[in-house]
Amino acid sequence: MSQFTQFVETHYPYIYNFLYRTLGDKMMAEDITQEVFLRAFRHWSRFRHQASDKTWIYRIAINESRRYLKRMKRHPMVSLDDDQASAPLPASLSTRNPSSAIQNVENSMDLWTLVRSLPQRQREVVILYYLEDHSTKDVANILNIPLGTVKTELFRARQQLRQQWEAINDEANQSPRRLYPKS
Repeated sequence: MSQFTQFVETHYPYIYNFLYRTLGDKMMAEDITQEVFLRAFRHWSRFRHQASDKTWIYRIAINESRRYLKRMKRHPMVSLDDDQASAPLPASLSTRNPSSAIQNVENSMDLWTLVRSLPQRQREVVILYYLEDHSTKDVANILNIPLGTVKTELFRARQQLRQQWEAINDEANQSPRRLYPKS
């Protein structure tokens, strides 16, 4: 097995998951993941291994996703899919309590909507740090920004998410959703 093939097998699922979480669209994540590894293949001979393989491929993924988002701003397309319908669901849904399970799904969808509404760099930092489990130092290397900026973006993102989450919950508490019709 070639070194590049092993590299792809190791990193492909992580890059796909990162792009899916960033973009919220499975088809687009698949397409861009292919572009990422095609670009990596083209530049494999020039990769000096000064940075870790992981940092290098994530950097390519960031650049490709940004390139895609710029194209989408110039030539917007309407998705026929419902973004929330394809959002990953929490693994720990309880089937014993359907009401609780439904609330968990709704909360997960609300949170994904909020994360996707963050400014692009904050969204990337949040996804890399919280969902991809990178250290703040790794996030700084991947995004090619200072460590202090990563910490600031995390702080600002948490503040914004907290404020938006509280606003959603306040609104929900004022007009509670009924799961079952009154008898």
